[in-house]
Amino acid sequence: MNKSAIKGFSVRARRKLIEDISQKAYALGIKDTGRSDEIEEFEGGFRIKDAVNQLVYPMSAKKDREKLISEINKKGFGQVIEEVAYTWFNRIIAIRFMEVNEYLPVKVRILSSETPGKIEPDVLTNIYDYLDELKLDRDKVFELKENHKDEELFKYVFVRECNNLGKLMPQVFEAIGDLLNCYFLINYLLVGQ
Repeated sequence: MNKSAIKGFSVRARRKLIEDISQKAYALGIKDTGRSDEIEEFEGGFRIKDAVNQLVYPMSAKKDREKLISEINKKGFGQVIEEVAYTWFNRIIAIRFMEVNEYLPVKVRILSSETPGKIEPDVLTNIYDYLDELKLDRDKVFELKENHKDEELFKYVFVRECNNLGKLMPQVFEAIGDLLNCYFLINYLLVGQ
């Protein structure tokens, strides 16, 4: 076993997660200086005042943003970002290990496919077969599939599987709160390869 390759991968993955999570914070108008940009509210959403991207976020993200600002004020920007990256890294590795060794209670791959060269995870290909086992909201799945929101569907399934596994292994898969969910950035195009 090449331990240096594993160590190198872990370091690169950690750095990438920290960078991506930091960028998500900046996009939400949260700075590493402890200050945050003002927001402008609209019907059903808000955006970051004077932001370059002018993205409109749903009002549910406002609570997540406020929680994040509160956590950063208590612990510091770097510490919060580290904790979020550490948590997501551990969950990705645990689920990947479990799916490759066929330990997942739902016998389908969440992050990858058994078909060589196939990018889409098997769970997304056959999502309707796993609605009940994964405890998915049928209407939400249909709406996401119908609107071709594969990344959002992947996020929903992954978080749901983490929460399902939390009932079996609460030490490893503590329930995902709004703060962690807000920072879920994994793209199945990256993890399945």
